Amino acid sequence: MKTLIVVAHPDAADSSTQQFLKASARLPDVAWYELSDDWQADIAGEQTRLLAYERIIWQFPLYWYSSPANLKEWLDSVFTDDFPDRLKGRELGLVVTLGVSAKSFQAGGREQFTLSELLRPFQALANRCGMTFLPIFAIHQFMYMTEVMKQKLLIAYQQYLTMPVNASFQETEAWFADRLQALTEKEPNEDRKRIMSAVLAELTENRSRLDDLLLVLTEVKDG
Repeated sequence: MKTLIVVAHPDAADSSTQQFLKASARLPDVAWYELSDDWQADIAGEQTRLLAYERIIWQFPLYWYSSPANLKEWLDSVFTDDFPDRLKGRELGLVVTLGVSAKSFQAGGREQFTLSELLRPFQALANRCGMTFLPIFAIHQFMYMTEVMKQKLLIAYQQYLTMPVNASFQETEAWFADRLQALTEKEPNEDRKRIMSAVLAELTENRSRLDDLLLVLTEVKDG
C-alpha cells in the first residue's frame, strides 16, 4: 500500500512536531508532501498525485477547530466537481496536532466537543468520495512529551501510515518483525546488530508457536 501525507502547516520547517513526524515518515511507499504555492499552477497535477496513492493523510495543526487556511484553499481548488468519484475505494486519514491535552476534547471538558465532532466535515468529504475514513490520529502537546513518549508516538504514527485498518494481532506482530528486520540490516554497530538479530529470532520463533497454536485451536473448533 502506498501512502501520501499532505502537510498543511504555515511553517513546517520550524515546527519541531512536523520535523519529528517527517523523520518518522521515512518509510518505503510513504511520500511526504508539504503544501506550497506551487500547486496553484497545476490542479491536474495535484489530482494525479492523489490518485497515485491508496491511503491519503491530511496532516495539520488544529486552527480554531478546523484546518489551516491553506488546506481549505487547496481542497476548494483541487476537488473539482468530477474529481471525488475518482477517489473511490481509497482511504483518508487525519493527523492533527494540538497544543492542549486530550481530556479537553470531550463532553464536559474545556472544549466541550470531541475531535470527531469538530472534524466531521472531513468525514463527510470522505463519504462523498467513497473513501474509507480512518480514525483521527491526534497528537496532543508534543512539546511536553518525554523521549519514551516520543518513541511510542513514532511507532504509533508509522503504524497509522502503513498498517491495515483494524489490524489483527498477527498483522501487528508481522509489522514489528518487518520493521526490526529493516533496522537490523541498516545497523552499523555489530554488537547492536547481534542483539537485534537475537530479538528478531525470538520474535519469529514466538510467531511460529502462535501460528501452531491457532492451527490447533481451529482444528479443535472444527472437529
